[in-house]
Amino acid sequence: MLPWEHFLLALFPMIHLWQAVNPLFGIIFVVANVLIDLDHYFLVLYANKFKIWNFKRVYEFFALRHGKEYHVKAIYIFHTIEFFLLICILYLVTNWIYLLAIIFAVVYHLLLDFAETAYFKHIKKRNEHYKPISIILFLIRK
Repeated sequence: MLPWEHFLLALFPMIHLWQAVNPLFGIIFVVANVLIDLDHYFLVLYANKFKIWNFKRVYEFFALRHGKEYHVKAIYIFHTIEFFLLICILYLVTNWIYLLAIIFAVVYHLLLDFAETAYFKHIKKRNEHYKPISIILFLIRK
């Protein structure tokens, strides 16, 4: 799913979070929901040996390879259980309310990604693959 799609789909829950908690909570939810995809950017930087830094060129590079082996064998660090658990532990230790907004954003983002992949895989019959959900499992299977 593209960043602008994550942004638009996060606006509806943001309105409710904005009202239920406070405006900053809703804004952090939307921003975190979009920024989770920065791991795609880091992956392209790594794949190009840090030669491409321009966001537009990185996007084009990734779009050309979307759905290919390169895409499947990659680990998206912010899309993993370990990252999610780290944020949950930080929240439990600090009890900082805005970490809860990030936790909500991660869950929402992953559900959207999973739903999109399932749609293209099972409904559209494309050769889509689910992203590895765990760093540990990714390393074991490698």
